[in-house]
This record gives sequence, structure tokens and C-alpha cells, in this order.
Amino acid sequence: MGMPFDSLEEAEKFYVNYAKISGFSVRKSSTKYRNNDGAKELYLRDFVCSKEGFKKSSTIKQTRGHVRLGCKAKISLMKDGERWKVHSLVEGHSHVLCTPRKTHLLRSHREVTNAQKSLIDTFRGANVSTAQTMSILGMDSGGYEEVGCTERDIRNYIGKNRNELKDYDAELFVNHFKEKSEMNPSYYFAYKVDKDNKLTHCFWADGGARKAYGHFGDVVVFDTT
Repeated sequence: MGMPFDSLEEAEKFYVNYAKISGFSVRKSSTKYRNNDGAKELYLRDFVCSKEGFKKSSTIKQTRGHVRLGCKAKISLMKDGERWKVHSLVEGHSHVLCTPRKTHLLRSHREVTNAQKSLIDTFRGANVSTAQTMSILGMDSGGYEEVGCTERDIRNYIGKNRNELKDYDAELFVNHFKEKSEMNPSYYFAYKVDKDNKLTHCFWADGGARKAYGHFGDVVVFDTT
């Protein structure tokens, strides 16, 4: 009680690490705000066990185990000046805690790091599958439990990237070929857009392909991968 932290982020990280050692997952809960010279200021934040509360009744058949079990474990943090302090703490859980071998599967302890994101992007460029990427990360980390994320997290990261690129992927596509042709004059590409300026057709051929066509013009192969 009263333990101080320089920031709310530092306090959250501390409690998440505590939860990982203990064997449970954490999620954010209630918040309280106050008026500070006319500005809305957050002054109270609760972090609870992921099994806090109860799931609302549903007609849909539940395929997984019970997610909410009414667990009361939580920590309340209150802002005191420029720092945050532990306002209240409940340690007891109403469920069995996770074993160390499975703690890495809990949601609050999973994260795709920046280094892993860089590797995933590189592997995607080389057409390495998500399952193979997970195997490589597992071998590099010394086991799947040391990776820090699951295959689903990797798929979610890839999907998020696709959604972020979907509005300007054609522009990146064309710019890529412009750069290739600037570096190599024998590289050729052409494209067409419709009345809404959306990409409809594209053709390209590198110097090697064009030279081969000069010798073997009776055969044309289109790779649409």
C-alpha cells in the first residue's frame, strides 16, 4: 500500500510482471476522472484479473472454458501529485492459477516485439508461411514458451498490416517499379488506371527477361503470382 510509481505505465508494467510470475492475466478496468483547472484529469485506474466479473448470458454455445469467474483480485492506483501510488490491493483469486509452462499463453503476457515484427516482415517478403515463421522464432528463442507471442498474434499483426496498407497499396506498388526502372534503365513497366484513378492493369519485365525475349520471342511466359 502506498508504493509509488513515476507513471501509470510503470505501475501497469509492474503489476503485469507480478501477474506473470503469479500465473494470471491482467486487464484494465474502471477509471475515475476529476476536474483540474477546467481540464479532465485521470486520477484513479484499476487493473483486475482477467477472470473478474461474470460473462453475460448468451444463446451462443460457448466453445472455450469459462472466461469470467467473479475473481476479486485487483490493484487500484491513485494519482498523487505527479506520481501514482497503490491505493488498494486484493491478492486472492477465486480460480486455479496458471502454471509457469502456460503463463506465456495468457493475453496480457503476449506481445509481438519490434524485433519480431521486423523478422516477420522480412519472412513475408520471402514467402515464408506463418507456421514456419513461428517455428523459426521458437528455435531462435529456445522454445515456444520463450517467444512471447502465439501464432495467432503473428496472424493478427499481419492482418493489421494488410488493413493499414489497403488504402495506398497500389501507390506503393507503382513507386516500387519506378525505383526499379530508375536504378536499371532496361527495366520496363507500364500501368493503367480507371476513371476513379484506381489501378486496373500492370505489366513489367526486367532486363534479363527482355534480353531472353530477344532470343526466344516465340515463347512468352506470364507469372501472375
